[in-house]
Amino acid sequence: MTLLATVADYEDITGLTVGEASGRIERLLALASGAVLDCAHDQEIVAGETTATLYVYEGVARFPQRPVTAVLEVIADGVTLVEGTDYRWTPSWKRRPAYLIARVNGADALWTVDELVVTYEHGWAEVPAQIITAVVNMVKGVVDLGGGGEVSSKTSGPFSMSFVEGTQTTDMRVAGHVRSMLDRLCGVPGPTSVPVQGAIETRRRPVVAERFDCP
Repeated sequence: MTLLATVADYEDITGLTVGEASGRIERLLALASGAVLDCAHDQEIVAGETTATLYVYEGVARFPQRPVTAVLEVIADGVTLVEGTDYRWTPSWKRRPAYLIARVNGADALWTVDELVVTYEHGWAEVPAQIITAVVNMVKGVVDLGGGGEVSSKTSGPFSMSFVEGTQTTDMRVAGHVRSMLDRLCGVPGPTSVPVQGAIETRRRPVVAERFDCP
């Protein structure tokens, strides 16, 4: 299972030395990491390499994993394309999709194939600090309080209210503020239409694109 935080991260953030409990802490970190990944919009987060089929939507192909750090190979209709000449790509930052964009005669274009087979590298070389901290805090809550929180009460005049402090539970549910953070880091809006500005152009290879201006 993918670990988004290590035992060393746990010790650094909490200021604790886990000693003989390191095996249990690592297992809890793995469970918390899995829970966070379930809320991360299908993003793997950690750096990796993937070969995937990208399906073209209204002339543009999106990478499923973000951010994209390198494109190693693109194949369209059995033809291996050349970066810069036949396509360019965008990495994705600040809730923007990562695009694979066709190029024709030095200009952006719309793909006219239905799918592309792409090998690319993606993810963060270092897991974002917010995610590491969230995973560690989830585990710390379970270790300290059994995940149930601590019951406190407040009194104001004739009124008294009891409540549970702490946001973690033993079933590793992800707190709302962590979900919001994951949405900011990993979420993107759905596909939108791309305006076509020109007719289909030919090229030295089988036609796989038509010209357009990419936003």
